[in-house]
Amino acid sequence: EGRACRVVSVNCCGGQTEAAMEARQFEPDVLLLQEAPGEQEVERLARGFYGDEASVLCNGDNCVVARGRCRLGPIGANRVYPFAWAEVQLASGMQVQAISVHLLPPQLRDDLWRPDAWRSTADLERGRRQQLQELANMIEATPAGTPIILGGDFNLPAHDGILRLLKPRLHESFRQRGIAWGNTVLNELPISRFDQIWLSGGLRSAGTLAVRSRHSDHRMVVCDVAAR
Repeated sequence: EGRACRVVSVNCCGGQTEAAMEARQFEPDVLLLQEAPGEQEVERLARGFYGDEASVLCNGDNCVVARGRCRLGPIGANRVYPFAWAEVQLASGMQVQAISVHLLPPQLRDDLWRPDAWRSTADLERGRRQQLQELANMIEATPAGTPIILGGDFNLPAHDGILRLLKPRLHESFRQRGIAWGNTVLNELPISRFDQIWLSGGLRSAGTLAVRSRHSDHRMVVCDVAAR
């Protein structure tokens, strides 16, 4: 009745269509993809999910796929951001701003005795903060009460302090109502929660779950979202 939807976020591990296809078993209303396949492949996937009700919006390696209608959000069409922002009207009538995000990856080095390793890590941390600050500013500029769903691969743990930039407009769905073990990386041995879904104040998590993948190095996140 336009009061709830299911959202799935998937890191497609360098464009693997098979990773995105795994979400189909959960029948999502909104699918957030990072490291997505090419746009044409995503459009074919969307039609396979939703038929004539399918809609897709891609920006860089981020895509929003929906059962309904996607229109470009406030990011503009002349720049590739580390996120795709779609104004979505679902087939059920529910309207949300849906954002798929993929921040800069972490530094994976074992030569920690070299000063350059620490400088590179610090540079990436500053880069992620700048990306998140820009996104947070755009969220803050949206009218109060706008339903917002933000999800994807943040490439940092869910307890990282820079995520405070998203508050107070958004709250993290797993903290609100997570089920079982919520860590997502790496898929085979999940020691951290890089993949997250955040919701605006008018929405709540009715249950958020990390699900093991067969084709990605991340676990996918499944969230049932309800209007308050």
